[in-house]
Amino acid sequence: MTDPLSIEARTQITQIDNQPGMQTVSYTDTFGHFKTLTANRTIVAMAPAVSASLQITNIDKNRMGLPNAMQNSNMIMTFVTFKSAFWRQDTTSYPSGRVSGIPTQNISRYGLLGDALLADEDVVWIMDNTSAEGLPALFAFKVGDAAVKWRQQTKAARETMVKGYMTKLFGSQVGTETIDYYEHD
Repeated sequence: MTDPLSIEARTQITQIDNQPGMQTVSYTDTFGHFKTLTANRTIVAMAPAVSASLQITNIDKNRMGLPNAMQNSNMIMTFVTFKSAFWRQDTTSYPSGRVSGIPTQNISRYGLLGDALLADEDVVWIMDNTSAEGLPALFAFKVGDAAVKWRQQTKAARETMVKGYMTKLFGSQVGTETIDYYEHD
């Protein structure tokens, strides 16, 4: 774009007119005003599922089918809110372990970060997502075949599974400190 700051987040781009050496981008800004910008080239990065809402003129016919050939990934993002960030006060659960593959003693001496990568589990990543306002929360992600499998379960079953992994990592306070469970597929 001529001015890369001209199109803001949450605008709706509706059309890209692709002419040799110049693209015209038509969009509606956050105030509902229709606008256009011109550029030498345009880079479009978007989920295949939403690409149907964008019209691109004069594009190579071999590229037109690409969005239909690609699937969105399978991922269920969950988060659990808590009364306190109790994991940060845990200085005794892990007296030794590995950090980046290096054996380490007294690994939890400053409290736990709330982050865990679980390569061989249905939940592959848990991370501390305590808000700037101070609401303690842990994210958990299920991806790939595990997400497909767990999508077929009830929300209650998914919640039990996620909190089970968190309990295994951070202790029984997961059950007593939980405020709520949320998920987005």
